Order: sequence, then C-alpha cells, then structure tokens
Amino acid sequence: MKNLVDLHTHSTKSDGTYTPNQLLQEAENKGIEILSITDHETVDAYYEIDKKNFSGVIIPGIELRTSCFGIAIELLGYGFDVDIMKRLLKQYHYKSNAELDKYMIFLADKQYKEIGVTLSPSFIEDFNPDIHPRLSKYIHSSIMKYPENKKYLESLPEGKSFFRYCMTNPDSPLFLDLSSAFPSIKELINTIKFAGGLVSIPHIFEYKDNSQKILQHLLENYEIDMIECYYSSFTQEQTDYLLGICKKYNKYVSGGSDFHGAIRPQVELGLGTNCNLQIPIETIKEWVHEKYL
Repeated sequence: MKNLVDLHTHSTKSDGTYTPNQLLQEAENKGIEILSITDHETVDAYYEIDKKNFSGVIIPGIELRTSCFGIAIELLGYGFDVDIMKRLLKQYHYKSNAELDKYMIFLADKQYKEIGVTLSPSFIEDFNPDIHPRLSKYIHSSIMKYPENKKYLESLPEGKSFFRYCMTNPDSPLFLDLSSAFPSIKELINTIKFAGGLVSIPHIFEYKDNSQKILQHLLENYEIDMIECYYSSFTQEQTDYLLGICKKYNKYVSGGSDFHGAIRPQVELGLGTNCNLQIPIETIKEWVHEKYL
C-alpha cells in the first residue's frame, strides 16, 4: 500500500479507543502519508502527540456537531491554528461528549414524555456513559422496556439504526429535535474560519433520507470549502456523485475512514471497510496548505 490518506479519525480524546500516539503508530504501520485526528469538540490530541511516531504529514483537524432542520449533523475543520481553536472551544463552550450525552438524555426525557412515551422515573439518573457508551442504544432499550411504547417504533425498519431512522428522522414520532443542544451552523463555521481553517461536510449519506436536503442547504447557504467524497460506508456511485457536486460547486475534495478503533472494528485506518477507501493523494494536495507538505 502507498499514498494512503486518512483525514477522519478519532482518538481517546473523544470517542476512539486508540490514544493519539497509538493512532500515529498505527498510521505509520499502515504507510499513511497524510493524517488528521478529528476528535469531537477537542484538539487535545495535538498537545499529546509525539511526531517521532509518524513520518507522514499531520493536518490539524476537528469534528464539531451542530444541527440542520433539527437533525444532529457534523462538520469537519482542517488546517487551523490549534492554539486559537482550543481557545475558541473554551470561549464558546462547545460541549464535550459527556456534556452532550447528558443534555441529550435531558431532551429525550422532556420531548418523549410530551408525546406520551413511557420512560422510567429514573431514566435520566440511570444513564451511565461507562455502562452505556452508545447513548442511542440506551434510549432505545429504555423505550422498549414498556410494551405501550412499541407503537412509536413502527417506523423503524428491521435491522436499521434507531439513531438514524428514529432519533434523527423528522418523519418519526421519536425524532429528537436537537437544535438547542448545539451551536448554530453559522457559529460553528465562524469558529473554524476564525482559527484559519477550512470547512468540510463529512459522511453526508449517513443522514439517510435527509442527506440531499442537508447537502443542498449547506452548499447554498454557508461558506463550505470541501466535501468528504471518500468515506468507509460510501459506494462508488455515491463517491462519484459527490465528486460531481464538488466540481459543480467548485469545492475541494476530502476523505477519511472515520476510524474509532475497537468501537468500529470493521473500519480499518486508512483503508475503510473491506479496503474500499482509496483517496487520491493528488486531490488532497490541491487544498492542503504548503506549510504541511
């Protein structure tokens, strides 16, 4: 393998299972040439890494959550000043994973009870991120405890994600409006830009039936620099479609595996799922600032 690129990875500083330096060592072992650690709402990995563990190029990155039409989405930032970003994250108090989980549990308790969903009186208190690492699974299992709640899950196809098809699906009675949980899209983009970074739309097809309207809304209303056209779950048809959108809207191209380590063992660093991730390094060099190369 050569010319491997992975610009979407997570370490233990957010929800990955590899420490920042373990992630660098794995990237070195894989022969990755350009890497970005894009932890959620934090740049702490960049203060811990020892660059001796990795001979390739490291692009500062971050994944920040916001909402679009009330649906939780993410945007990626690249190439920013890490010190400025850290200061802005503290100034605007972008919630950590733990803070977001706690707030979303509060919202679920409030919004679901308003429509008649039965939840345990200790629903909020019983949530423990150490025992329930996936918040959506905790909410789903809490709802399923009560037979009278099954009518609310009729819109969930067999084998499909409760998070994507219920919690973040405006057509579902269990849609959780997360607008109040996150900074606005404008605030998020301004944060990345002020720190000197570029804004990317990641894993757009993960939003299922809402993908197209979210993509169009972002491209037509905000200063977006690039799109993640290469992603572990994308088909070749989806990648080709996004490459065409980048050409149409004059946007840069990016890509990454969304590597989390043991949490998502099917996703391999730099290679995606079943080695389907092939990101042309020449494409990335079109936007990667010369100071990193």
